[in-house]
Amino acid sequence: MVSVHRDDFCPCGSGKKYKICHGAPKSKVIQMDTSRYEFELERLESDLLSFAWYEYEEELSEMSASEARKYNIDDQEVIEILKYGLLEWAIFYQSYRKGQSLFDEFYRRERYAIKYENVRKTFESWKEAVPSIYEIIDITDTSVTFKDRRSKETYTLLNKEQDLEMEEVFIGILVPSIQSYDYMLILTPVVNSEMLCNDNHPIYQLTDEEFIENYPEILVKSRVNEHLDDNFAIEWADPLYGEVIEIVTEQMKMKGAVSDHFFDMAIVIWKLYTEAVRPTIRKPEGFAAAIEFIVYNANYEEDLSKTELARNYEVAVSTVTNNINKMMPVIVKELTKIQEEINEII
Repeated sequence: MVSVHRDDFCPCGSGKKYKICHGAPKSKVIQMDTSRYEFELERLESDLLSFAWYEYEEELSEMSASEARKYNIDDQEVIEILKYGLLEWAIFYQSYRKGQSLFDEFYRRERYAIKYENVRKTFESWKEAVPSIYEIIDITDTSVTFKDRRSKETYTLLNKEQDLEMEEVFIGILVPSIQSYDYMLILTPVVNSEMLCNDNHPIYQLTDEEFIENYPEILVKSRVNEHLDDNFAIEWADPLYGEVIEIVTEQMKMKGAVSDHFFDMAIVIWKLYTEAVRPTIRKPEGFAAAIEFIVYNANYEEDLSKTELARNYEVAVSTVTNNINKMMPVIVKELTKIQEEINEII
């Protein structure tokens, strides 16, 4: 249950401070019924979701479809979960008209129609919510307590789901209710083994800003039961080739990359290059830096600084530049050959 400080507004909605209302030492009020405030908050949540979908259905549908295509998802259950998870995320963190989030736009329209001050303040606080990954640490007949695996904070919710189990792990967004916390559309069970078992998984090291930015990718990955280390179960002609991939992957993870899309691209372009050229590796870090440069530039419009790369990988800028110049013509040639073979088949 959310604690109420003496100088806070009383949750009863009177507009008085708690210390002179239900928190007064000799308060004559026997019981505080908050059901009307919970009902008002639930109405706002329902209207918010309806507003988002009605006003931005096309944009939200395309966003979900785009994420599904990006990760080659054809499992309808995962696609449905992705749609609802992304809807929550988009409401709070994506900018639309006039640079406003959907939540901000809705709140500006509705704030003066909200009946109770405590409901308005609670609803307004939702925009500060941050998605995360939560583990169940306590269950009673009436409540369930989650521990945020990132911040270590705990949150108590009403136990609406009677089939929950201890130590289950979920991903989603928790928001305050009048006397506890709640989730909006969905809390998604995490099935990814690394997220479940590895407390040092890169996602647990992300800042709130990085977690929000990468949430679509994290959400997708949470539903896939696979190990990143499986990417390295590739036969390399030289063990140093595998070491190059391990180095670049570790560097990208340290910088907040969580999507298999980036790691897979790094593996593919390096595999193409090593199969075509069989390069001699004197310093794996030099080629790892070149791979990150190529992957980054393939996904973003702005160039990645070669000076910064050289510093991160502890190699000379000239080494990074030379390796990029060696690799690019070969990769383009190999990809062109593959495309020509595909065209012949078609």
